[in-house]
Amino acid sequence: MSSADIKRNTLEVLERISSAQAASPFKQSVSLIAVSKKQALDSMLEYYELSQASGFSCIFGENYVQEFKTKATQLPPSCECHFIGTLQSNKAKDAANLFSLIESVHSLSLLQALNKEAKILKKHIPVYLQVNISADQNKSGFAAKDVAMILTKKSDFDCLEIKGLMTITEFYDQPEKARPDFRAMRELKDSLGDEARSFDLSMGMSSDFEIAIEEGANVVRVGTAIFGQREA
Repeated sequence: MSSADIKRNTLEVLERISSAQAASPFKQSVSLIAVSKKQALDSMLEYYELSQASGFSCIFGENYVQEFKTKATQLPPSCECHFIGTLQSNKAKDAANLFSLIESVHSLSLLQALNKEAKILKKHIPVYLQVNISADQNKSGFAAKDVAMILTKKSDFDCLEIKGLMTITEFYDQPEKARPDFRAMRELKDSLGDEARSFDLSMGMSSDFEIAIEEGANVVRVGTAIFGQREA
């Protein structure tokens, strides 16, 4: 995709985010994660240059640890990158080294693995808990009913900072059908009390991010609407 296409697409996405913010009763600020999995490094650098020229934060979202390893050394240090894919515990060491935030922490065993690596690295790693809000057997994540219990165990993970909740909903043929799931995520966050008041809520992708924002998302993950179709 050309530089002009990426610029046009990105500015359109930012405008759509602004319109959704205006329509949301929460009037929250919203961070845009540019999902860059399987995208060429040149496209990512074009997006970075646009962010610098236009004054918005450059945050990439990657799904594959090994793929990002090859990109990381060629990106400007000021780029932030979140891991948003399914992370296996045996990749926890690399993920802890590479990413500024891990959004898709979906199990106690992964929390334990990341905490172990963070301790070795002598660093604190910010994470989101992934919630399988649709109860979709094809999706990873904690059951909504278990999130409060996980938070009671957070002292066991002294090198992790739980900063938010994340979800990938069931695939729906119409974006509007995802609205109840997004609403349920916001209600889950609200039910967790003062501890979760400052939590981020990462939900919504290219097809439905406006609905997610209307329901309270303050982090959205958008790839195709910015970069077009991914490389094979």
